[in-house]
Amino acid sequence: MPEDFIKWLCETYKIKGIVVGFNFKFGYKNLGNVELLEKLQQKYNYKLYIIKPCMFENEIISSTYIRTKLLEGNVKKACEMLSRPYMLLGKVVDGKKLGRTIGFPTANLQVKGSKVIPKKGVYYTNVEINEEIFKGMTSVGNNPTVNGIDLTIETYILDFNENIYNKEIKLYFIDKIRDEIKFNNIDELVNQLKKDKKYVETKNIAICQKNL
Repeated sequence: MPEDFIKWLCETYKIKGIVVGFNFKFGYKNLGNVELLEKLQQKYNYKLYIIKPCMFENEIISSTYIRTKLLEGNVKKACEMLSRPYMLLGKVVDGKKLGRTIGFPTANLQVKGSKVIPKKGVYYTNVEINEEIFKGMTSVGNNPTVNGIDLTIETYILDFNENIYNKEIKLYFIDKIRDEIKFNNIDELVNQLKKDKKYVETKNIAICQKNL
């Protein structure tokens, strides 16, 4: 039972203070909660400290709420709640290499681990390669203009032309540029990519290298 655990904790480790979140639960079937901890304070001689919820736009910040924003493509809001840009770590792998034929070679990211992938679209990103930061524009999607099927995460890295196949990189999502679009032809795609690049060129690098 939850009280047995608190009794054991206090008697074994001489606990004098317990710090928990406002919605903390513990024990079998989560039967232990903040109310029980408050009730047991005098009995087991400890002080309870309850951390109040952090709010964002009248909502309680939680992993679920942050995940929802990422799945909506609102990486900027997710960044505000996390107090840092959302990051994906992965290895650069071979892709279809279409980008290099139209002047926009991309790094195709194979994500490491089970991660939330932001909604399909094009994003302004920062790319960390060998502890150096570059601007990037990242496409999350199926490449509908060329009838792609698999979901890919491809990044055009500005002012960069090194071979990074099989290297691990970090991709930081700063802001969404636009939704995924199926263009009528490659020329329309290239024209839009040029506009996306101009937009990214106006942005400042968001990741502070000294804090990596």
